Amino acid sequence: RGNDLASILKTQGTPVLAAALQIVKQMATALAAAGKAGIIHRDIKPDNVLVNVDGIVKIADFGLAQLQGMTGDGRLTQEGKTLGTPLYMSPEQVRGEDLDQRSDIYSLGITCYQILSGRTPFSGKTATAIAVQHVTTKAPLLSEEKFDLPDVVCRMIHCMMAKRRSHRYRQADEID
Repeated sequence: RGNDLASILKTQGTPVLAAALQIVKQMATALAAAGKAGIIHRDIKPDNVLVNVDGIVKIADFGLAQLQGMTGDGRLTQEGKTLGTPLYMSPEQVRGEDLDQRSDIYSLGITCYQILSGRTPFSGKTATAIAVQHVTTKAPLLSEEKFDLPDVVCRMIHCMMAKRRSHRYRQADEID
């Protein structure tokens, strides 16, 4: 029993900071476990995060998942379909490059931004317009969206959303 995070955010709004950080911590723990197993989810977003009635968080829908180091299948498009959700895609995913756990960390950062501010950092009229922003546009400062957040939390989220992979956390278990 429970619901997906997208539905919870839609019906209840942004959670208080302590609850939001508990969700973030559990998502990072789940991604760390997937990363240790060599799995790249490729579609981290609130719709794919389940929260049960006890507040336990699970990452769901591994339908687009890829084993790290696997090539050929990890491109942005396959038979005309986009692999991932443009609102949450990492810059390297948009560019069709090889992915690693840092791509999921970027998507986690976008999801965390939404959990804390109530909106995603990028929007547009088309999927392409949104995807391009992940590559070219710096996300609005979370501290300007939500003034009462501690600086350390804002820095953590922006580190996850760094445009360059080398500027993000290398593994999800480094997020704290």
